[in-house]
Parts: sequence; structure tokens; C-alpha cells
Amino acid sequence: MSLRKSINQKLVTSLICLLLLGGLSSAVMARVLDRVVAKVNDEIITLSGLEERLNAEVNRYRQAGMLDKLPTDGLKEKMLDRMVDEKLQIQDGKKLGMSVKEEQILKALDDIKKTNSIDDRQLEEMLQKESTSIEQYKETIRNQILVSK
Repeated sequence: MSLRKSINQKLVTSLICLLLLGGLSSAVMARVLDRVVAKVNDEIITLSGLEERLNAEVNRYRQAGMLDKLPTDGLKEKMLDRMVDEKLQIQDGKKLGMSVKEEQILKALDDIKKTNSIDDRQLEEMLQKESTSIEQYKETIRNQILVSK
């Protein structure tokens, strides 16, 4: 019986070692997919989020035919500062109990469509080009309305 117990213990120990080594090898092969560039109280701003905003800004200038007027000196830092300010304003608004109703967001969307003479399908196509969903866009509008309050 003690021989069987000894074999079982060795088997369990071997399995644990294999699992640990397997875990270590996957940890060694891990790669960074994104990184935090700023922390605003309990919220973070990621590098991918910052790059997304930068790309959107470049696209706005490009669509307006003013890409040569884009201020490139310190653009990344300025955009990060703007994102931090927005997060702080949104957090302050929420602390004060401010909220944005769905009707306000839908009205803002309608205004955007009217101003740009586009329909729902065209809006969705534009958002797809910017790799943004309608829900993400609504959240952006919600935050803009909250900041403006």
C-alpha cells in the first residue's frame, strides 16, 4: 500500500510540475496588447484609446481637406490632456448627479444626421469606416452632453 501511495504522490507532483511549467511557458510567450497611458481616479486611458482619438482627429482634418493645417507638435500629449480633462468633467458630472436621457442622445443623433444630410444607413457606414459602433457613438454623445452641462 505504501508503494502505491508513493507512486500516486510522485504522479501528482509530476502533474503539478507540468502544469506549472505549462503556465510559465505561456506567461513567457505572453505579449502586451495594450497599455495604460493615464489613470484618472479609478478610470484608465489606454494607448489604443488615445490612438483611436488621434486617428479620428486626423480623419476629421482629412475630410475637411485641411490635413496640412493639423498641428502635429505635441499632438499626442495635447490629445491625452484633452481626454484626461473630459474624464474629470464626466466624473464630476456624475458625482453631482447629472445624467443624460436616451431621448437627448437620440435628438442629438437626429441633429447630426440633419446637419450632415445623411440617413441611418449612411451614419452606420461612416461609423464602420471609423471602426466605431452605434453604441460607442451614443456613449460619446452622452459624454459630450454631460461635459457640456
